[in-house]
Amino acid sequence: MTTPTPRILFVDDDRNILQGLKRMLYSQRDQWEMHFATGSADALAAMDRARYDMVVSDMRMPDLDGADLLSLIEKQSPSTIRIILSGYAKDNSILRTVAPAHQYMAKPCDPRSLIAILDRALALRRSLQNEGLRHLVTSLRNLPTPPAIFSELMRAIDSPTASAATVAEVIGRDVAMTAALMKMTNSAFFSTHSAVASPLQAVRLLGLETVRALLLSAGLFRQFSGSSATASLLDTINRFSLHLGMMAHSIAQDLSLDSQACTMAFSAGMLSHIGTLLLVDQMPHRVLQVQAHIKGGQTLEQAEQNNLGASYTELGAYLLGLWGFDKPILEAVMYQNHPDRCPAPAINVLTCLHIAVGLAPEFPLFAPARADLLPEPYLNEAYLDSLALTPHLAEWRLRSQQTFMEGVV
Repeated sequence: MTTPTPRILFVDDDRNILQGLKRMLYSQRDQWEMHFATGSADALAAMDRARYDMVVSDMRMPDLDGADLLSLIEKQSPSTIRIILSGYAKDNSILRTVAPAHQYMAKPCDPRSLIAILDRALALRRSLQNEGLRHLVTSLRNLPTPPAIFSELMRAIDSPTASAATVAEVIGRDVAMTAALMKMTNSAFFSTHSAVASPLQAVRLLGLETVRALLLSAGLFRQFSGSSATASLLDTINRFSLHLGMMAHSIAQDLSLDSQACTMAFSAGMLSHIGTLLLVDQMPHRVLQVQAHIKGGQTLEQAEQNNLGASYTELGAYLLGLWGFDKPILEAVMYQNHPDRCPAPAINVLTCLHIAVGLAPEFPLFAPARADLLPEPYLNEAYLDSLALTPHLAEWRLRSQQTFMEGVV
């Protein structure tokens, strides 16, 4: 089956900029079907005439700026990938792009970087075959935070003794907040020299006032307002993910990975079930169907593929990829259960997360009702043997069990 050629719409009110993009991207003419719109009105007319897989828009345009344009496109075509490419760097401007844009890229952008970023987003789109799930993920503006954690963050920010450390500690215990804050700080707007890999790094970079603005006005964080049963599930996901993050970080330290990799290992653990969080928030009825099939003897992956057409790892990786997350975290989330499927095996962030996942108890949201149906913790023994890590498993298993027994989760 032939894969359709991706259709990309580039939008800028400056014709010279569009001509420059045409020249810059000439090498992609056989891989992408590219169209160029002069301003927002022209872009909306183009969207009326045809469907586009991606829209890349300037921010500062007359009448309708990039944030407003992408908001309209989001309503008209929720599954379209939306990216801001702009040299306009005013704080209140970038904050307005948080919800409608998946990524923010800064001008000038060298051709190789631009092509690589757009190509990766399109490749992720192709990797998720189910059109309904692609629509679900691409149309997502934010993820829910349990009310208790949301209130705690508000108190931490408003405290007279507020600091980056105290605010980041609260954010670091919540999957949705961790993902949203890192999405924001890893955008090209902030021109960081290395990937931001933790909430603490993010809060220090942004400053408390910007975090407050993101919390109160930009739509980055959303307090969950649904049923108490679903709120309890969100809390379960957070606590379990925190355990995985702590274990992955601890294992990374044991393996003498550098400090950045250790930090990424924690974040990968925290974000390992972001796909599950998305499902609980957006498709709770389908989650119940998955639970029913697991209790009938299917594995989690079998039940998710049969009922959803994709696994929580694929959904999570697609979302993080759209949001521009760094490759080590993206690969760890995607291949956490099957590290052998990741190219170029080595001891890395993925290794640490796979071990943490394999040694943890069954994820409580999907655990079968009968103990005799619980599968043995899955570890890819051949993969671990190839990295000479098998002798360490007994120590790590004991540490994982102790963490759970001490009430971390």
